[in-house]
Amino acid sequence: MRRQLLMIGVAATLLVGMAACGGSDGDKAAPKPTKTTPSPTPTIPAQPKGAFGMTVEIQNWDDYATDPAVLGYKRASEASGGSMNQHKLVPDATKLLSKPVLRLVSGNVASGKKLRWSVPDVAHIKIVSSRTRGSEARLVTCQWAPSTDVLDRNGKLLGKVKREWRKYSITLKLKAGAWVLQPIKHVGTCPGGAPQ
Repeated sequence: MRRQLLMIGVAATLLVGMAACGGSDGDKAAPKPTKTTPSPTPTIPAQPKGAFGMTVEIQNWDDYATDPAVLGYKRASEASGGSMNQHKLVPDATKLLSKPVLRLVSGNVASGKKLRWSVPDVAHIKIVSSRTRGSEARLVTCQWAPSTDVLDRNGKLLGKVKREWRKYSITLKLKAGAWVLQPIKHVGTCPGGAPQ
C-alpha cells in the first residue's frame, strides 16, 4: 500500500511538472521535453532473524518494517521464545519484558527446562494496527496458533491446537530507549487461512 501511495505521489509530481513546462500561445516551437529522473523507491529492510534462535516472522513486514514499536514487539517476543528454547532467560528478556511478563516467562522457562518443552523456531504474526502516543504504543496482532504454541519434548504440540489466527491487544512502553512489552490480552480471532 505504501509503495502504491509513493508511486501515485511521484506520478502527480511529474504531471504538475509537465503542466508547468507548457509554452505561451505565441511560441512557434514546442519546448523540448526535459528528462526527469524518478525518485528512488525507498528500500524495505530485510526482516531480521531472531537473535536467540527463535524468529517472529511478520507476514505484512513491508508495511511495518520501520515502525519502532513493531520492531520492539518483535525483539521482545523473540527474547521470550528464545528464552523458552534455550531453557534460560536470554539477555534481552530482562530489558524488553515488563516485570509481570518476565515473571510469567521465567515460570514457563523453568517448567520448560524440567519437561524439555520448547516453542516453534518461527512464529507467524500479522500486524493489524500500530498506534504510538508519547511513550506508549498499542498494537493489535493476529498470531497463527500452531506457530505460537508450546511443543513437548518430542517437538509435537501440547494438546489439541486449533489452526486459527488468534487476535491480541498488545501494549508496549518506552523505557530507557527500549520498547518494553506489557501483559497482552487475547481478544478473539482473525479471518484468513494458514500463512504462506
